[in-house]
Amino acid sequence: MGMNNLLRLLGVCLGTTAQARRKLKTKTLLACLLGFALFGNGTGHKTSAAEPQVADVAETKYLTFQLMTGIHGYSGPHPLPGHFALSKAQLEEFVHDVVKAIGTTGDARRKLGFAVGPLCFDMPDDETRQFIRDAFAVARENDVAVAFHIDDSMSWGNRKDLLANPDNIETADWKQIPNTGRRADWGRKPTKFPPQMCFNSPAIVAAVKDRAGLIGAEIKQELAALKSQGKEHLFAGVIAGWETQMGRDLDTDRQLGYRALSHRGFSESNPPKDLDAERVKVVKEFMELWANSLHAGGTPREKVFCHIAFTDQGLRKADAKESYAVKVHFALPEVAFSSAYRPGFSTYPEGATFKEIHAALGKHGSPGWISGEGTNVSPTSMPGEPTMETYLGRTFNHGGVLVNVFSWGIGGEAHRNNFFRKATENPECLAAYAKFLRGETLVEAVAQGFSASGLQDKMHKIQAELPGWMEKSGLIQRLRAMWHMRNLQSYMKERKWQELDKEADEVLALIKSAPVETKTEPSTATERLPAKIQKIQSALPTWIEGDAARKDKATALMQQLHEHLKAKNFAEAEKTADELLALMSSVTQSNSSTSSTAGAQDEKVRKHQSESGEPAIITRDYIQDELKLSDDQKQKLQKTSPGFEKILDSHDNGKIWAFLEEALNAEQFKRFEQLELQHEGPSALFRPRIEQELKITGEQRNQFMGLVQAMTKEVQPLINESKSTGNPGKMEEIRLTVIKLRTDCLGKLTALMSDAQKKQWSEMLGKPFDTLRHH
Repeated sequence: MGMNNLLRLLGVCLGTTAQARRKLKTKTLLACLLGFALFGNGTGHKTSAAEPQVADVAETKYLTFQLMTGIHGYSGPHPLPGHFALSKAQLEEFVHDVVKAIGTTGDARRKLGFAVGPLCFDMPDDETRQFIRDAFAVARENDVAVAFHIDDSMSWGNRKDLLANPDNIETADWKQIPNTGRRADWGRKPTKFPPQMCFNSPAIVAAVKDRAGLIGAEIKQELAALKSQGKEHLFAGVIAGWETQMGRDLDTDRQLGYRALSHRGFSESNPPKDLDAERVKVVKEFMELWANSLHAGGTPREKVFCHIAFTDQGLRKADAKESYAVKVHFALPEVAFSSAYRPGFSTYPEGATFKEIHAALGKHGSPGWISGEGTNVSPTSMPGEPTMETYLGRTFNHGGVLVNVFSWGIGGEAHRNNFFRKATENPECLAAYAKFLRGETLVEAVAQGFSASGLQDKMHKIQAELPGWMEKSGLIQRLRAMWHMRNLQSYMKERKWQELDKEADEVLALIKSAPVETKTEPSTATERLPAKIQKIQSALPTWIEGDAARKDKATALMQQLHEHLKAKNFAEAEKTADELLALMSSVTQSNSSTSSTAGAQDEKVRKHQSESGEPAIITRDYIQDELKLSDDQKQKLQKTSPGFEKILDSHDNGKIWAFLEEALNAEQFKRFEQLELQHEGPSALFRPRIEQELKITGEQRNQFMGLVQAMTKEVQPLINESKSTGNPGKMEEIRLTVIKLRTDCLGKLTALMSDAQKKQWSEMLGKPFDTLRHH
């Protein structure tokens, strides 16, 4: 473990200042520790209506399994070269695997089936027709139902005729600059799709009518053949949308929709009274356009379903400042209810997913509905309902007419242990599928032990109550709470949900205990440690700077200190802290006794001794050109120049900075300090001098730390990749990505500063300059 990481870990565990530890009012710190990205922030849509119990309806109910075509962005078998649709043989292989595993295909009341898709704009017309025909043929030949799942707006990169017209591409503001690509938060990293299309541009409307009409007409023809054979029930329906929404711009993550608003007669000088409400209307009208066009082509109205995702399912961090409409990309639950289609939702069961869906259905008369996508696990890997039978029952026992299960067979044999597949293909699941298909009643079990929704409630309770409790508590209690919080963060990162649940119980039990005020004078190791660790944090970076022997010794002692703290052995931790403080004190005193004989150069070295960073970048040509160095200065500041080479090899930043102060004039030196700060980027805010000059508080430091650590996790693999690749084009691509990540992080850090800090920090950085060029 590196020295910086150890220092920062101790800072997270024990706080950075006494004032920060006492107040701890920082909702932001708790948000970081408790993972708002995972558990939501409590600002979303609230529902409290009871789950509607709907009587069984006299129509076939379908259990389908999604077979995805492995085109860009979708995990599934890859089509034959040059194709977008799967072959009939690939469809048959999937269906045979599902039927063999479950052992029955059901009957005309409850039917096993498969859903094929995405049917998308990229798929040529003739190929689309053949795909539909093949799917119906496989359904007839294997006595299973078929559903068709439409990607309504994402996969259209091959439609150059549409992309060439800027009017068809959404914008993030009234300037009408087309978005850079659509961001899909389907996993830990965003997936890039072609730009978000403008839902109501004339050309897009015409294209939807053509495509939906083609699909509808082909279904009409195949459905007529089924009716003649008495097998009409083998058509499960059309899911018209793939979580329909108005997505975000890939590069800026900004919400879109201004192009569509302009088509509705609005402008910068004539904006709508409610931006959100107007964009919600755009989304719903687009969904109705698809449904009406499918129906016009020949698809029965009752067999057309929409598909939206409005519940918290762990896929994306929501900004606390976002409105609910923005959070769900303008696909509010209300848009699922229309005379043009029947409602359909994604149903990954994290938290209150089904309760929110049932409540929305209850507000609209409890119509028949579908689970258009889901399985009994969250995308975060958090367990869902107690059993798959319960998961199915949450839909079929509450008015649902179709459950479309995702993840069967994805990745082939190599990914058989994928957590999605284990939640879909295990023996309990197979038994639940068969039970449904036999017509038996599905039993919804009450959660025993771990509950995703229960854990969510606990975390929200901790977020609400812990800050106030800690303000009133003594040091020992606060230390215990911080250790529990660290464990919560660790379990969340490792996705150990049961352990996280138990740790949350520990925190809640602690909160219930009566707060004990801090004693005036610390009398135990536990009470004395924070001040000592704070002193180490403050002095250690300067003490080890440029001295390899000191750094090695300090690293060993810091590791011991970390292990003692981790084991909660506070007495031994205090001894190690005292040993380190004594070592620092003795060497500092020794240095002080000899420094009286130092000359002017030594004085300059001491002046810069606490400065860190990378002053050695002065040797780079483009840095020297920016500083407008003379030929003599350039010669003096080469890596191989006599004198300077020796100083560089010492890795003593104090000596390097002192040498530069002599070699540069005042204006050049000031500009170089700016360039060097820009080069280090966000981490520069942790330098003692910068913290002192900006008057950064302990609360801000904790917030900064979380943002910088998150950025580092993204940047470090890119740097490693850049070092290993020999491709100049790839290196440049990585460099630009790193710059963007650093810039984004700096923007977030700056947003946490006061106006005075922002102004001073801007002056410290000076005019922006690309310090990360290849050299």
